[in-house]
Amino acid sequence: VRMFEHFGGVPQMVICDNLKSAVSKPSRTDPVIQTAYQDMATHYGTAIFPARVYKPKDKSKAEGGVLIIERWILFRIRKLKFTTLAELNATIKELLIDVNNRSFQKMPGSRFTAFQTIDKPALKPLVSQVYEYKEFYKVRAGYDYHVEVDGHFYSVPHALVRKQLEAIVTASALEVMHGGRRVASHPRSYERGGKTTNPEHMDRAHHHYANWNPEHALQWAISVGSHTHAFLSKAISSVTHRDFGYRLSNSIQSLCRKYGNERLDAACKLALEIGATKTANLDSILRTNLDQHPRPSKNVHEATFGHDNIRGADYYH
Repeated sequence: VRMFEHFGGVPQMVICDNLKSAVSKPSRTDPVIQTAYQDMATHYGTAIFPARVYKPKDKSKAEGGVLIIERWILFRIRKLKFTTLAELNATIKELLIDVNNRSFQKMPGSRFTAFQTIDKPALKPLVSQVYEYKEFYKVRAGYDYHVEVDGHFYSVPHALVRKQLEAIVTASALEVMHGGRRVASHPRSYERGGKTTNPEHMDRAHHHYANWNPEHALQWAISVGSHTHAFLSKAISSVTHRDFGYRLSNSIQSLCRKYGNERLDAACKLALEIGATKTANLDSILRTNLDQHPRPSKNVHEATFGHDNIRGADYYH
């Protein structure tokens, strides 16, 4: 990118070495270009054409340029000491201007004039938007419809569970592609082990679970009846995990839809009286219609009649 900016334009073709970060698979007829490198070339509208392996003549001008830079720049700064990279770059820039303005030995002009008259008119103009470096990953959505990139998990639509996807990552954003179409987009996160979830990607049931909280469940219970609220409050306070509270609340709401508010509240009243705390107890009360039968009263009557077998308190005086 900096090279194109230095030239002030983009060449029709870039001939590169077969370094692994640029060429995934060298070939004379069908080379495989590294994805990020090819993406950069596409952005600027140029073609990547790797040189043949062990054929330095394919890039002879570049090899000759390396020799010139070694002689006229690296050799001249070999004994200097630099404390920052900016210092070194500033010195190299000054020496590069000197090298480019040196006259050719066997023909008129210099490298700078040759570039201005021959090369620069043939360059394509730079695109207005500077290329942002991207990384490309092959990922697979887990059963929780999240993909993992650099230790962080990002959601994708739940219909893509176990599908092979492609993640395109920049310093600030992440996009997930499927079949050439973008299916998810998230801000980039560097929190390892964390999760970034878009609620729209959730299955309907999971979306309901994510939004559930005990306060809403108890508000619903109040609308059914005081005994239902008391039963649910007692049951939720006894669970050890949010999942159990969610399932318990859903189970009681299911009984309410099946039997109605009045019967559920009556069943909760009976359950509280006998010390039952499980939804299975409620279900049993409702199935057997115990909530519709009055409970026998516990009236204790003292014996007031005489009998030979009853000694009475006076016996012990």
